[in-house]
This record gives sequence, structure tokens and C-alpha cells, in this order.
Amino acid sequence: MDLKDLRAAFLGDSITEGVGASSRENSYPAILAANTGIKSLNYGLSGTRIARQKKTYGNHVEWDRNFISRVDEIADDAKVIVVCGSINDYMHGDAELGCFDDRNEYSFFGAMHILLDRLIKRFPEAHIVFMTPPRFVGDLSPEYAYINKGHKFSEYLRAVKEVCDHYSVPVFDLYLESGLDSNITELRERFYSDGVHLNDNGYKRVAEKLEEFLRKLPCKEK
Repeated sequence: MDLKDLRAAFLGDSITEGVGASSRENSYPAILAANTGIKSLNYGLSGTRIARQKKTYGNHVEWDRNFISRVDEIADDAKVIVVCGSINDYMHGDAELGCFDDRNEYSFFGAMHILLDRLIKRFPEAHIVFMTPPRFVGDLSPEYAYINKGHKFSEYLRAVKEVCDHYSVPVFDLYLESGLDSNITELRERFYSDGVHLNDNGYKRVAEKLEEFLRKLPCKEK
């Protein structure tokens, strides 16, 4: 797929917003735009989750602006929509992981269904892609989960893939295919600003990997 001049919306959390980068221009959506000519619309909002919460986490009211509630903020003429999330649902969300048959916003599975359903109905002609987050410190330990102790992050990734498969939404598995892992000291020092967020080098790699993935998608009318 030719990316030049395509309007692309990026819906996500701090990874999409570019937390840890030296400037907003070094977020992965901005780097992708500079490299390809794609028209980048960054809807990343730090701390936000896919599922809805029952109560506010600390004083972070803005974290409750879940992905579903922001679908209507996306520009009507977006031709590519990249969704990247799930870390915050795992780390500090109070929604249950749930099961595939859930269809409510207070379950991670259910929220995934609602999110993709709304995106598809609002943007039936757009390329909708889900990108998993890069590996992060604590991703292998069930003790890092806030309300869902006993669950590993891999279970959230499995939920993402199951629901995306149900809606025929392609998944770019950055978690497995990026070579980024903050649990490895050498990689954390090179590509991360902390145990979760990337630095300029890390976001550059994400942009390059995402570009490769998007170019392989079949063409649609601009």
C-alpha cells in the first residue's frame, strides 16, 4: 500500500503519544509521517485504557478517557487507523479480563469487541490495524496486574488477537516482532527511556517496523 498523503489516525496511550521521546516530533506517528509522507493524526493519550473503569485511579481523571469514548474524535476522512493499547488495562485498570463472549465496556474482552465494532461501523472503508505494545518490565509477572492478579500480560495479548481475528482486523505484533524488550538491560539502555516507555531510538524502530507492515496491506481507494 502506498502511504504517501494517506490520512492516518493513531489511537492509543503513552506509547502512541510519544512519552519518553525527546520531542513530539520523535513519536512513532510523527517519524512515520516524516519517512513516508503519510498525514499523521496522533490521538495518543497517556495513561488511557481500552476498557471503561468503575472508579478513577488516584487523581488521574484523564486516564478514564478510554479508547471507546474517543472513537468519535477521530477525523472523518481517516483512511488508516492504527490502535495500540492494553498495557494500562493490565497495569492499573480495574476492568476484569473477562471472556470472549463479553460485550460490555467493563471487561477487557468486551471493550475490545465494542471498540472494533464502532471503528468498523464508523470507518467501513478504512484500513483498521491493531498494534500490540513492545515488551516492558513486568510483562511476564502476574503480580504486576492491578485488579487481575494471577493473569499475565500474554493473556491480554491473546484476547486482543482473538477479538481482532473475529472482526478480520490485522494485528501487527510489535510485542513479538520488534526486538524491543526492556527486561534485557542492553536493549532497555538503547531503546527505552524507562521500563515501559521508549526513547527516540525505540520509537524510530517502531515507525520502521510499522511502515513495513502497512506497506504490505492491500491497496484501498484514497
